[in-house]
Order: sequence, then structure tokens, then C-alpha cells
Amino acid sequence: MKPTPNTLDLNKLATELVDKSRDFYFAGLGAFAVAQEEGNKMFDMFAEKGKEVADYMQALQRRTMNLDEEAQDLMKEGEAYADKLIDKGESLQEEALAEIKKWMDDLQVQATKWQKEATKLILNPVEKMISPVQDVVTDALTRFGVPTSGEVRTLNAQVTELTQKVDQLTALLAAKEVPAPKKTAKTAKIEDVNVEVVA
Repeated sequence: MKPTPNTLDLNKLATELVDKSRDFYFAGLGAFAVAQEEGNKMFDMFAEKGKEVADYMQALQRRTMNLDEEAQDLMKEGEAYADKLIDKGESLQEEALAEIKKWMDDLQVQATKWQKEATKLILNPVEKMISPVQDVVTDALTRFGVPTSGEVRTLNAQVTELTQKVDQLTALLAAKEVPAPKKTAKTAKIEDVNVEVVA
């Protein structure tokens, strides 16, 4: 039998298919071999990189621990320094308060001196002016017969004493049923006078 164009194509196709399958097989084996080689290389590379990362992490951990210790040392130093500052501040506060108290005391003493001096400056001229005026007023009142406050006090004491004696006599007379004496003009004037003390 003579091959027909269709048969030829099938044989050729089968041959090509077998050849291509073989090429794919060899390519797969080659890829596997390359992957195995590259895989080993990549595994070694990953292992190396992993060691580098582990070393870096350990160094970082050591550095972190050192930084933590340094931070604790700094905190202790800071606390000690803060305590010193607090002590110094309290000392300065006490000194400042003592200084302020001394200044206030000095100021109060000075103010008292100024007040006394001002009082003298004001009162001395006033007293010098009042004394002659009082003398003139007293002389004028004496000339007109106006009693002084001392004379009025004496007069009031005498009136009070006299009133008490009159009350005693009235009580005695009432007890004896003796008619009371008639009031004289002099007795009436003393009882009717109501004198106030002018200070």
C-alpha cells in the first residue's frame, strides 16, 4: 500500500510527537536537575542568610539589653540628681522665706518709725495750736460763769448725795407720820436741776 497524504501526515505527526515528548521528558529531567542544583544552592544561601539574621538578632538583643541597663543606670542617676535638686530647692526655699521674713520685719520696723515721726509732725503743731485755743475758751467760759467739766462733776456728786439724804429723811418722816416739811425755794431748785457732765 502506498502511503496517502493523510497517512504520511499521521506518521510524521507521530514521529514528531514522539520526538517532542522525548524533548519534554529531557527538558523536565534537565529542569529537575537544574532545580536540584539550584535548590541546593538556594538552600545553602537561605541557611547562610538565616545564620546572618540570627546573628543580627542576637547582636540586637544584646544591644537592647545593654541599652536597658544603661537606661536603668540613667534613671538611677536621674533620680539621685532629682533628689539633690529637691533638697537644694527646699534649702533655697527656706533661705528665701527667711530672707523675706527678715525683709518684712525690717520694713515693719521702718514703717513704725515713719508712723511715729509722722504722728509727731502732725500732732505737735496741732497740740501747739489747741493748747492756746483751749486756754482762751476756758478763760472765756470762766468769765461768763460757765462751769468747767470738773466743776460740773463735783456739782453732780453733791446733788446725788443731797438727793440720797432727802430720800432718807422722807422715809424717816413717813415712818413717824410726821407731816413732811414744805419745800422751800432752795430745796425745789436743787431737786429740779438735772445737770449733765460734759467731758
